Amino acid sequence: DPVLTLAAGPANPTGTLAVFRTDADVAMLQLSLTVSSVADVTVDSLTLQSFGGGPDQLGIAATTLYLDADSDGTRDGGDTPLGTINTPFGADNGTTTFTGLGQTLAAGSTTRWLVTYDLAAGGPLAVDYRVQVLAGGVTLSGAGSVSAPSTIDGRTLQTGGGAITATAPTIPGSAIEGAQSRVPMLALSLTESEGEPVRVTSVAINHVGTGDPTVDFERVELIHDQNKNGAADAGEPLIASGLFSAAGLTFANLTFDLTGGATEDLLVTVDTAARSSVVPGETFSITTGVGATARHLR
Repeated sequence: DPVLTLAAGPANPTGTLAVFRTDADVAMLQLSLTVSSVADVTVDSLTLQSFGGGPDQLGIAATTLYLDADSDGTRDGGDTPLGTINTPFGADNGTTTFTGLGQTLAAGSTTRWLVTYDLAAGGPLAVDYRVQVLAGGVTLSGAGSVSAPSTIDGRTLQTGGGAITATAPTIPGSAIEGAQSRVPMLALSLTESEGEPVRVTSVAINHVGTGDPTVDFERVELIHDQNKNGAADAGEPLIASGLFSAAGLTFANLTFDLTGGATEDLLVTVDTAARSSVVPGETFSITTGVGATARHLR
């Protein structure tokens, strides 16, 4: 009968990778499946064993098994999904199984599979996740047997557990006119204070004053003020843009990352409406709760 030999792949990810909640398709484990020259085999299932310090049932949103077409151990466009399990682990350090795979592997061939994780948005911070395949973790349908080591381990994921301190450097109040673009309205200085990576996923701003930002502001931008000069300079990255509603404006679904101990500056700018649309003397002030900047139209 044919023998399927299971081993860690040549590009099996190892070590520790810092990740953030909501990161998706993070490569966890590469498997190498080699079939003896006797006959084909058909793989029916693959079972994963989770372990590590984090609660897998809360922190792992999904796991996907891919055919790693280029054997590089990373998720890329040429990989073929073989199955996805949402909320894969019912308990911490539990197991989950890809069933009904029906993958026929040719005699004498070697195939590489890749296991990835999607991190849950509501998972805890500053914890680690790991996964492994145990002996007996692969089953066949039909003839054949599996030869495998006692465990095949992949990499460790460490979720960022940092904290952000936000301050608002002063932008002096001044007069603005209609039909101006990228007028600085609010500066934010963000400092990671616990030595851990952290991700900013949203920034909410509000308006106070006599003007109507839903009418007088045609565009609002959140910019990475890389040179920290309080101005929107050419080449500085646009993080998000939007428009005010009566409830304010939230820049959502951001992926702005800070490394441990880093300080980064953000800038909120506005494009004002045409001169014929504005009312002289109106005042505007944008705030996030940590500071505000005032402007008046002339």
